[in-house]
Parts: sequence; structure tokens; C-alpha cells
Amino acid sequence: MLLPSIIGWLILRLIEGETPVLFRVERITLGIILGTTLTTFLFFLANTIDLISFTRNGFLLVCILSIVLLTWLFMRMKVHWPKNQPIKFAMSPPLSNKIKIIIGVFGMWILFKIITASVLLIGSPPYLDDTLKNWNMRGKVYFVAQDLVLSPHGNSIANSSPEGIFSYPPTVPLVKTFLASIAGSWNEGLINAPHILWYIVSLLLMFFFLRRHLNIIWSLGGMYLLSSLPLYLIHGAQAYADLYLSIHIFAAIYLLFNAIKEENEKRRICFLHLSGFSAALLAFTKNEALLLHAPIYVLVFMLTIFFMKQSNLLTTRQMKKVVLNVFLLFILIALPWLIFKWMNNLTFGNAKAISGLGIGWQPGVLRTLWLNTFFEANWLFLFPLLISLLIIRWKKIFLSPLALLAVFFILVFGQQICLYMFTSLSTEAIRQTGYGRGIAQLIPIAVALIIFVLKGIWNRE
Repeated sequence: MLLPSIIGWLILRLIEGETPVLFRVERITLGIILGTTLTTFLFFLANTIDLISFTRNGFLLVCILSIVLLTWLFMRMKVHWPKNQPIKFAMSPPLSNKIKIIIGVFGMWILFKIITASVLLIGSPPYLDDTLKNWNMRGKVYFVAQDLVLSPHGNSIANSSPEGIFSYPPTVPLVKTFLASIAGSWNEGLINAPHILWYIVSLLLMFFFLRRHLNIIWSLGGMYLLSSLPLYLIHGAQAYADLYLSIHIFAAIYLLFNAIKEENEKRRICFLHLSGFSAALLAFTKNEALLLHAPIYVLVFMLTIFFMKQSNLLTTRQMKKVVLNVFLLFILIALPWLIFKWMNNLTFGNAKAISGLGIGWQPGVLRTLWLNTFFEANWLFLFPLLISLLIIRWKKIFLSPLALLAVFFILVFGQQICLYMFTSLSTEAIRQTGYGRGIAQLIPIAVALIIFVLKGIWNRE
């Protein structure tokens, strides 16, 4: 995973240019996830134009050429670290020995859960339906065929017919193909291992996001709250793609939030570009990211840009430049995948094609959603706490930058509820297959919002 991580680091550093805004470890952590998606996108492009096959040499060729090109650009731009612009954490009081011991105990508990999840993920064979059909099997088909196969019955794009699961973006399966090709053989433990790495990435990004604005205790509290949610941990311990998607969503939104809070003009624009890059990669993660999350992101992004323009935080020229750059990022990443889907008659949608959805009231859905949200162990007391805070502190939330987190969460969550209540996707909720995954994709945003609001209440008291 080092090669795609280096690609991710270089891309982030080039976007930052002369205005670094990310903490060093934060950049490495974010580079792991965004670099992986970008690298698999390059694998996809290179294979589609018949430049490489999915072999060890083909994968290494793409990685090495990408690193060489990005390094050349890095050196040509003469990017360096400005000595007069240090990036600092928020002020934090000294920690007493008692607090350090408590933090150590909770840290050991998180570590224990990560080790346990790793053993389950790597040491036991996958058995969940989506893991087998949507992610691992596709990766193995690519590995055996050494090509981007669109059907388990075919061995090339030309003579294959699309079938449901093969219409999903190939990012996660390609990661597995890449690892197996480097290793020289297919090993279930090896190809499942990145999922626990992505879980650790989600915890670290939660910490760094909060640490930029809050003291270390609240930041560690947010990381612990995210790690304490049972279903999110299960997604880290299973070879699903929803936690992977949740990190991209969280990164795009938290970088946009940082842009709103940033006082320096150049750093603000840099955060906007980083956010746009993270959001552009959404199209190549899961189908629902393109249909549900990307449109809402575009909406809140444009509202944010408009707010900044009205508040004189951006000039008209800067606004146009940022919007154009982000639009180009979406075109460069989303358009090739969309053209490929249209050319190969691949469906859009999660589990079911959009064109095949029946519209009408779906009985039994409300009861299922109520039980799943409040009376099962998936999220513990997260939703009662979140709803209570939204009601009690609605002014403080919706009349502040926190509105970005709240509006994005409410709009995407509301979309999902409507789909389950009024379309034939209701089976995904009633059978409790799709609803929990949809929430998992948004959970980091909900956790960050809760921590910010709780910190505000604590300060007032």
C-alpha cells in the first residue's frame, strides 16, 4: 500500500503548493485513502485503453510512472515548506497524570478492538454475501483474467454482458487484485487486510479534524466515540466498501468546513481545492456516492462559495477560479467512469438499477427504520443524542459553520429515508441490509457534529 500512498501524498502536496494546510501525519493519513482511489482509477484508465493488463508489471508500471511524473511536477513547481506559516493545533491545557492514565486506558481499549477486528478480518474466511459477490469475487476475477471483466462468465470487456454487481466502481476489488498480483497469489487474509487499515485511517482523520479546532481531550473523545459504534467497527472488520466510502465523504466535508473556519485567504482556497479533490473521487467509490452524496456535496459546496463571496471571504475572480478547478476535477475523474458505464450498459444504483425502481408507499418501512435506529445495538445512543442536540442547540448549529455538517447529514439521510419509504428499495431497509450501510457512510460527520456541540455546551456551562 506504500506506492498508492506516496501517490496520494504527492497529489495532496501539489494541490497545497506554497500554502500547506494539512498536518504532516494528517497528509500521510489522507494520502493513504485518496491515493488508493486515485491509483485504482489510473489502473482502470490504463487497462481500458489497453496500456496494461492487471499483472504485477502492469500495476508497478502505472505506480512508478505516476510517482515519477508527480515528483517531476513537484520539483518543477519548486514546492517548499514556508517557514513563516506553521500549522498549529488548537490550544490545549496541560494534562494531569490522572487524565493521562484515563486516556491510556481508553487508548488500550481501542487498540484491543482493532487487534480483535484484524484477527477476525484476516484470520477467518469471508462469508458475508456482499463481501463475496461485490468485492472479493470481482477482485479475484480480475486477478485470474488479468482484465477488467464485467461478468463472471466472460474474460474480456468485449465479450461480456453486464451483471448487477459488476456495475459497481472497481476501486475496492482492484485494490485486492493489486495486492494479490504483487504477492503473486490470491490470499484471502492479504486482500482483506486493507479494510482494517482504512478503519484506522477513519479514526486518525477524526482526531486531526477535531484537533485543528478543539483541545486534545475533545479530539480523543471524538475518536473514541467513532470507535465505540458497533456497526462501524464491524465494517472495519469485514471486507465491505461502505467504511471506505465514509472516509471520502468525511474528508470532503471536513476540508470544506476548515475552509469556512480559515482566516487566511490562501489557506482557505487551498482547503476548497482539497475538498473538491476528495469529493471528485466519490464517483469512483460506490454507485450511491455518485447518486446520493455527490449532488448534495455540490449543493453545500456552492452554498459555501456563495456565503464566502457574500461575506467578502472570496473575490469574484477567486470564486470563479475555485468553482472551475473543482468542476474540472469532477470531469476528469467522474466523466471517464460515466462514459465507460454508458458504453457498456452498466446500471446505476445500489443493488437495483434506478430504472427498475417502483414508486409508491412501502408498508413496514417506518417501523423497521425506527427499530434499527433506536432499539438495536448498531449505534448505541448516538441517534437519541444527535437528535436531542439538534433540537436543543439548533440556533447555535444552523447559524454557525456547523450548519455545513448538519445540513449535509440531514439531506443525505433524508434522501435515503425517502428512497426506502417510497421505492422498491424498501427491501433493503426491511431486511436490514442497505439501511445500516447508508448510515455507516455518514457516521463520521454525525460524530464530529456531536463533539462540536457538546464542546459548546461544556463551554457555556
